[in-house]
Formats: sequence, C-alpha cells, structure tokens
Amino acid sequence: MQHVPGAPTPPKDQIAPLTSLRFFAAFFVVIYHLQGNVIPMGSMNQLALGVSFFFVLSGFILSTVYPDTSKISLPKFYVSRLARLWPVHALCFAVVVYLYDPGMLTNEFWQPKLLTNLLMLHAWIPQAGYVFSLNSVSWSISVELGFYLIFPVLAASKRLGTVFVIAGILVMIMIFQLEFNDATASSDDPWKFSAILLVAQSPFTRVFEFIVGMWAARIYREKRFFGFVKANANPLEVASIFLLLAYCIASRHIVANILAEGFQAFGNWFDVAGGVFCFAILIFVFAHSAGVLSKFLSHRILLFLGESSFTLYMVHQIIIKYAEIQGWTKLLSWPKTLLLICAAIAITTVVVHVLWERPMRWLIVNGYAALANRMSVIKRLMVSEGPHA
Repeated sequence: MQHVPGAPTPPKDQIAPLTSLRFFAAFFVVIYHLQGNVIPMGSMNQLALGVSFFFVLSGFILSTVYPDTSKISLPKFYVSRLARLWPVHALCFAVVVYLYDPGMLTNEFWQPKLLTNLLMLHAWIPQAGYVFSLNSVSWSISVELGFYLIFPVLAASKRLGTVFVIAGILVMIMIFQLEFNDATASSDDPWKFSAILLVAQSPFTRVFEFIVGMWAARIYREKRFFGFVKANANPLEVASIFLLLAYCIASRHIVANILAEGFQAFGNWFDVAGGVFCFAILIFVFAHSAGVLSKFLSHRILLFLGESSFTLYMVHQIIIKYAEIQGWTKLLSWPKTLLLICAAIAITTVVVHVLWERPMRWLIVNGYAALANRMSVIKRLMVSEGPHA
C-alpha cells in the first residue's frame, strides 16, 4: 500500500492477510450492533466474537513484532501502544460528551468516571456504569491496555506454554469461584459489582486469549509446521475458516446448555471467549501468507480497510446510537435507515482514520522519539561537562 504523508510508516513485519482480517472482525461487530433496532433480525451473539479475534491477534502480532523483549525500550513500547489506542479514543470521548451532556465535565459524580474512561481504565472496574461508560465499545481497549502493561513480562518467559496453561487454570478458578459463591445474580444497578462483567469484559479473564495469541506466535516464529502449512496452504486456509464457522454454529447451542445447567459465569465467558483456539488456528495459518485466500486478503483495498478497522470499531456505535436518538429508524424504512447509517459510518471512518488517527499516531511516536533523542543529548552533555562544573 502506498504510504500516505503524515502517516506512520507501515511496520516491515506487518502481515497483510491478518491486517485485512481485522476489517472483517470489526465489520461483524458492526452488524452485531445493528441487529434488532436497525436490521430486523434475531440476536446473534456470535457476531461479537470479532472482539475475541482482536485479543488473540493482538497477542500474536505483538509477539511477532517484539520477539526479544531484552531489546525493547519499555518507554518507547508503551508510547507506541498509547499512540495506537488513545487518539481515536480521546476523540470519541469528546464527541460523546459534546453530543449528549457537556455538563458531565463539571459534575462531581461523573468526573471520576470520566477520568477513568479517558485513562482507559474503565473496564478494570466490573460495574456497568464504568465498563460501558460513554462510547461503550471502548471497554475492549481498556482490556487491551491491561495486556500491553503485562506483555513485556509475558514475552520474557521462556516457557510461554506453561504460562498459557497456568493462565487458563487461574481464569477457570476465578470463574468457578464466582459461580460457587453465587455472585452471578444480575442487577439493574449500574454501580453495583457485576460478576458477569468481571468474566466477560475484564482484562483479568480475557488475558487468556491474549496469551494464546502469544503462544501461537511463538510457534509461528520457531517455524514449526512451516513446511506443512506452506505445502497445504489452500486447504488449510479453507479448513480454518470452516472450523470457525462450525464453532459459531455449535457455540450457540453449547452456551445455551451451559447456562441451562446454571453455570452463568462460565456460560458467559464461553459465549465471548470460547472460540479462542479457532481464532489462534486461523491466525496461525493465514500468517504464513501462502494460499490463494491470503493473496486475496493482501489486496491494497482490503489492507486499507484493515488498517482503518480500529476507527471503524470505535466510531460505529456512536453513529448507531445517534441515529436511534434522532429517530432515523422511525422516519425511514429499515433498508433506507441501514443505508444511511452505513454511509455515515463509512465516511466517518475514512475521515477520522486519514485525518486524525494516522497523523496523531505519527505525531506521538515521532514526537517522543525527538524528545528522547534531545534528552539523550542533554544527558551526554551533562556527563561530559560534569567534572568542570
């Protein structure tokens, strides 16, 4: 893809098919939020599994880009991660506050909630009023922030497979501890502890997906199964997609049976994260970029859609909710409403991605690099002049 002035240079180890797959994951999340109120269809929770894909992919990509944590500059790493998430989040934060209630900024009750949201810490507090505050989909980037904070520690482990097993056991212990303590009762109070949110929208349980992605990346980097995947790329790519589709079909019945048995916490976790290994297999196969589908996904149009998928994910629900509040669904037929909303989402995504997300990311990353370089020069000067002071 041609480099756009003002945008960060694409990483050399960007894996094109995986970048494009991000768009499809975000697209299905958009459909998930359109169902019911805009599109007259029954609820399909499987459409929201795109978030789980993002978590697994995040672990995979970070482990691929940063294979040797001993060579990572932690400040530079965290600045680059902040530049990835915060500019679009801050813009969405400002838009939501402006559109719905600017008075929140001076309201003593809302101020700590707003600060928590702005700092991307809101999903760490398992209360609906925090987790889904303002732009409700932003809970997932709050979870991602937790992953970023512990990534250097996880990546330094020589036994990531053991870490993966231990993490899975700890997550299950937490889930069933909530189950057996009867902590899963629902409440209409958004400021009350929610075990379901702790299970489904928290970095403490969703970290398992991130670690699975890291584990898959380590296998990929070590070139295990490399020859096999390269030689059988086409059937494996198709098979990985069908495996995921089969899981999506089966999971609806599996989750229903788990919930029917009274396991609310485990059922809700499995509903949002049960496809973790299907996603890991899909990502692992397509990372080899060897099949016909991978070549299709490497097209520059799909790459652009993949690169803008984070903006798409962040802005779409704001537009959908705004359309509902403005009564678009009542004034127009649902196909016209859908067309209008999709057009608004598409235009907003492109504009924000090109004119805000990429320039701001470039500004933060390069601004930090310039500052770090200047501080390094000053430090060397102080050391060299020290004895003469």
